[in-house]
Amino acid sequence: MGAQLVSQAYAFAAGRDISGNEMRLLLFMALSAMDADNPPRYFASREESAFALGRRVVDASCEDPVALADREAAFARVKVALRGLVRAGAILRVVNGRNGRRSEYALTLGRLKGSERDP
Repeated sequence: MGAQLVSQAYAFAAGRDISGNEMRLLLFMALSAMDADNPPRYFASREESAFALGRRVVDASCEDPVALADREAAFARVKVALRGLVRAGAILRVVNGRNGRRSEYALTLGRLKGSERDP
C-alpha cells in the first residue's frame, strides 16, 4: 500500500513543526493510501483515525456515558490533528464528511498549495 508515501511523509515532516498526533495520523494516512493513486487519498473512518492516535473508541450505541465522552474526546483529537495537517500542507480535504459519508483527504505532502476549509 503506502510504503513510498510513508517515506515521503517522513521527508515532509523533517524540519516542520508538527505535533506528535499530527505525525501519527499522517503516517497512518500514508500507510493506508495507495502509492500509485494520483493524488493518494485517505478515507478511513473517524474510529480508524482515532486508533491511529492510540485511542480505541466504543461504538456510538454504547450506553456508558464515560466511554461516550472518551469517544468524543478522541474524535476531537483527530479533528485537531487533521486541522494541523491541512495547515501544514500535508493533506487537502476533498470530500466533506456528513451523515454516513466519510471525509476524504488527498495526501499532498506539500506538493499542492492552498486548501479547502479546515476540518
